[in-house]
Order: sequence, then C-alpha cells, then structure tokens
Amino acid sequence: MTAPRNDYESPKPCGLDPQANGDLAKEEASLTWAQTILSGLSAAIGIQSAATRDRDFARGSLLQFVVVGVVLTGLFIGALLLVVTSLLP
Repeated sequence: MTAPRNDYESPKPCGLDPQANGDLAKEEASLTWAQTILSGLSAAIGIQSAATRDRDFARGSLLQFVVVGVVLTGLFIGALLLVVTSLLP
C-alpha cells in the first residue's frame, strides 16, 4: 500500500519579495534623531501631517521626543530673550 499523495503546496507570501520585506523592516524601525527633530519642529509650528503624526506615535521613542521638546523650548526662550534684550535700551 502506498502513502496518499500530498498535492498541497505551502502558501506563498502575498506577492512580497525579500527586497520589499527588507523595506518593510526599515519602515518599522524607530525614528532617527533627525526625523524626531523635524517632527518636533513641524508640530511646533502646526504643519505636521496626520500621516507623520501616526508614524511618530507608532515608531517614536518617548525619550527622544522629551529631549527634543526640552531643547526646542530652551531655544525658543533663548530667542525671545535675545530679541527682547536687543530691543530694550
């Protein structure tokens, strides 16, 4: 007696090639410091897109955003002080 034939093939990934899988892994990596700074600047002046905001919440690090927020706030206060002291006699 012979074993039954198995004509079943294992499912293939949904058309994704290894190159695309590598790109997907890069996309899911955490944000770089440059991306965090740009995101903080764009959020501060109110031009951040919804897609960028969603990306930041999904991939961003709380520590990075806190550091960027503190630095940007310090720079803003420093700029205000510089303007005020230069305008006053």
